Amino acid sequence: MVNEVMGLGDVAPSLYGECEAQQGMHFCGQGFVWPELVDPATHEPLAIETGVVGEVVYTTLQREAMPLVRFRSGDLLEILGTSCACGRTSFRARCLARTDDMFIVRGVNVYPTAIVAVVGEFHPHVTGRARVVLHDLREGGPTDGGTECFDLSGENHVGAYIPPGVAHGFAALTDMVITYQVDGYYNPADELGVAWDDPVIGADWGVADPILSERDRQNPLRADIPSNRRPYWPMRT
Repeated sequence: MVNEVMGLGDVAPSLYGECEAQQGMHFCGQGFVWPELVDPATHEPLAIETGVVGEVVYTTLQREAMPLVRFRSGDLLEILGTSCACGRTSFRARCLARTDDMFIVRGVNVYPTAIVAVVGEFHPHVTGRARVVLHDLREGGPTDGGTECFDLSGENHVGAYIPPGVAHGFAALTDMVITYQVDGYYNPADELGVAWDDPVIGADWGVADPILSERDRQNPLRADIPSNRRPYWPMRT
């Protein structure tokens, strides 16, 4: 059973696959591709050992027409181990983020810098007033644990960019209309909630006794989020 796979169009369509243990993806390109890790800032080589994080570069071993030598993938990997209960001995990894700002829309690589003009023409449509709360869940990041509270309204015309890994919610202080723009399709498996009244977050919702959905009532405290579900730093921002 394969739960997650990863490849690279320039190198090979499938280079990693997750086994039934679900403890990260095994590298499975032995004999065809030679992987290395480098520091994304200095490009210095890094050892492939448990806990190391770096950009993966590839050298093809069997290509003749168009060989690649130390091709930078732009993928930031964390090495999770070099053995597994399934018996495989190749290193296990998870892809944390990109080293650039690229994201994928319907299979097409998109760089936000190429669509600045389009985004700049967007004007948020808001009526009424809402209190917005943002809380950074990305462990190890420079703003990890930070909370921001502010109002969106038809008067201030404020918009908010919410990076992946940042929890967000809003409380309607009046009847209101709010507009969302997203960079991908909704995926229930990626959804993660946190208790609205978690004292660690310390959110000011502008209301003392909010009306909550049943789903929001069941959200855990930040400290109770399972370790394998917690966002991490660095992530695409």
